[in-house]
Amino acid sequence: MATELFHLQITGAISSEENETEAIAALAHILVVPLSQAQLLFSHAPVVVKENIDLDTAVSIESELEKHGI
Repeated sequence: MATELFHLQITGAISSEENETEAIAALAHILVVPLSQAQLLFSHAPVVVKENIDLDTAVSIESELEKHGI
């Protein structure tokens, strides 16, 4: 049986309670990408930031992003 795979997308919205610079830095840390790439992702949002990931990974990353207001 094939495992269902998911894509994770960010909208570019940041919670009003979060600092934009810190949120983008958190995105870079969570996705393990350079800060400049995280900034580029935000500037092109909505954008898929992870493709073909399993449900557990998608939920885990989504939870981390939400903690940082993303």
